[in-house]
Amino acid sequence: MTSRPTPPEEWTLVGHIAALVTQERFEQVQAKLKTNQHFARRNNRAHSYLLRALVSCGCCRLTCAGQNRRRYSYYACVGQSHPARSGREQKCRNRLIPMKQLDEVVWADMCDLLMHPQALRQALERAQSGEWLPQELQGRRENLRKAGVSLSHQIDRLTEAYLEHIISLQEYRRRRRELEERQEAITAQMHQLEASMDRQMELAGIAEAHRVLLPTRAARIRASDL
Repeated sequence: MTSRPTPPEEWTLVGHIAALVTQERFEQVQAKLKTNQHFARRNNRAHSYLLRALVSCGCCRLTCAGQNRRRYSYYACVGQSHPARSGREQKCRNRLIPMKQLDEVVWADMCDLLMHPQALRQALERAQSGEWLPQELQGRRENLRKAGVSLSHQIDRLTEAYLEHIISLQEYRRRRRELEERQEAITAQMHQLEASMDRQMELAGIAEAHRVLLPTRAARIRASDL
């Protein structure tokens, strides 16, 4: 037994699916995708930039892309380009950033950091201890801790009141359930803060790996400066 496709003129229409986007929006998206492909890092093989995809504009916060004009190279805010690329109606008025000067400053700072890892280690230890957390977050963490302790004391006093027959079992269950719900909410918020601390512990691991690899990196830096 063989099968053959049914010709389109014999197809039975069972429904009509409305377009999710207008034709104009579809064409805009296609143009944006084409632009993104043209400026994508993986497709730029003509020039090598030290700070590729790492520089952002101090005015509009958009990324800065490398440009070559005559004999000089710059980091230019994409906010100065066509709105189809920048996504902004008004062009950014920030100046071009001389690439050579910025690269030299960043490279010198990076070399100094790699040659003196103690400063990096101290900074990461401070981050791990929470010293770099904004005061608002530090205050929130302390408030959550105090609130948790207070709720635990309230549950203990509530239990004592029930055991001494000051309140009924029904009242005890109702009030304890309310306190436990508040306790669960505080615990969830504390877990969010602990997740932030876990990320800082990862930074400490990076610092240790950096210490192990330091001799090799230092040798490469000296060789590159020769």
